Amino acid sequence: MIEGLPTPERAAEWSAARRALLDATPVTSVGTLEGTGPDLLGSVTAAASDADGNVYILDGIAEEVLVFDAAGGFLHRMGGKGEGPEEFLDVRDLVRLPDGRLVVGQSGAPAKVLEPGPEGYAFAGPLVQDRATEALAVIDMCAVRDRLFLHSSNLARDALVIHEVSTEDGAVLSSFAEAYRATFESDRTDRSYGRIACGEPETIVWAFYYFPIVRAFRPDNTLLWAALIEAFAQGLVYQNSPSSPTVHPRSSPTEYIVVVHALPPGFVVLQTVMYEYRGTGEDRRWESVRRRTYLIDQETGNGGLVSDSLPRIAWIGDSTYVAAWSFPYPRVELRAMPGVASPHAAAEPH
Repeated sequence: MIEGLPTPERAAEWSAARRALLDATPVTSVGTLEGTGPDLLGSVTAAASDADGNVYILDGIAEEVLVFDAAGGFLHRMGGKGEGPEEFLDVRDLVRLPDGRLVVGQSGAPAKVLEPGPEGYAFAGPLVQDRATEALAVIDMCAVRDRLFLHSSNLARDALVIHEVSTEDGAVLSSFAEAYRATFESDRTDRSYGRIACGEPETIVWAFYYFPIVRAFRPDNTLLWAALIEAFAQGLVYQNSPSSPTVHPRSSPTEYIVVVHALPPGFVVLQTVMYEYRGTGEDRRWESVRRRTYLIDQETGNGGLVSDSLPRIAWIGDSTYVAAWSFPYPRVELRAMPGVASPHAAAEPH
């Protein structure tokens, strides 16, 4: 468990933030098991909300963005699977910028921007580089105010894996955070996979997916701190040959860091999931058996366990967060955190 806070006052703030997460109450629910409407979701790859309580869902199966109002009513649908200018290819994340634009990160193509208008959202175009081959393959994204950061699997940029990107033309403004050190590029790429969160002031937290390692950086590549999650069931890791792809062996149990989000004032919410084999013979399954939620101090990397029962947190704002489930069917809840602000107070993306 990550623990140890710098002052009693900070410990009290940590406790208040913990209670806000645990005591949050549903405001809006989207998702159904029946019918053919837009609330019959294929998956919840990412989500967001805004000051009016609208809920934005990135469906990774349908490769589309859906928007619902504060009452759960359907507003807009954008995208679809394909390589056209108004389609998506292997969507990975969704970020809402303060000016209302949506950025959809893709692994198979440049990120695309959606702009709000009087009749809903419309495609504004891709975030492109001077050369199309330099488009970043997105793993995860986050924004702090109007600054956009991408965690990418591209390692050609001096093996740095986090990039600040212009929201106007996709140009890389800075790169930082050294990739996982390994002899072979395939291992460096695969083992660097993780999640990022953007906090104030310009603190980018990077959590490895396969390892219990969490690091915080400034965009100038200053390492602020590194933390280790104790009692983490790390899977087996070995280096491959350069002629074959990296294999991720499954030791049972194996734990992964699956979520990291900034939570004002100055905290980071981190979630891990542990899997293990259950059953025998044809009934043997690789199943999720535990989800843990941690709350970390952004400036020091210290903190502790919050819960082992909270659902996946797909997005966090100043006063609300979006909880997501995949079983027994994909659905989300916008939850209001008590003692923070009203559910529809201005909640910028993090």
